[in-house]
Amino acid sequence: LNFFKQAVQTLQLSPGEDLLISLHSDGGEISVGLNIHAFLLWLREKGVSVTTQIPEGGFCHSICIPVFAAGAQRVADGDATFFFHPAQYPEMTDSQENQDALTTAK
Repeated sequence: LNFFKQAVQTLQLSPGEDLLISLHSDGGEISVGLNIHAFLLWLREKGVSVTTQIPEGGFCHSICIPVFAAGAQRVADGDATFFFHPAQYPEMTDSQENQDALTTAK
């Protein structure tokens, strides 16, 4: 989160200011997405008004969804798409452990 806190200082965001995050993502690294999610919640706690949006023709897949959900205001165009899927771990195979993880995610 230190990187994001430094970004706030660079952007000079203060309580009461608005921040619009426009998303168009097919997902990515879980840890990065969760850090962005935590950062946006931290901004909200500091009084910054955070809006997340999916623009026309945009999509928000996988780990993008928690980032979108972190906005106090969330706006999605009528043709925006969202893709949800169970947690997936590359090191897992079609073992019972994987089946159990998929069942739990449902």
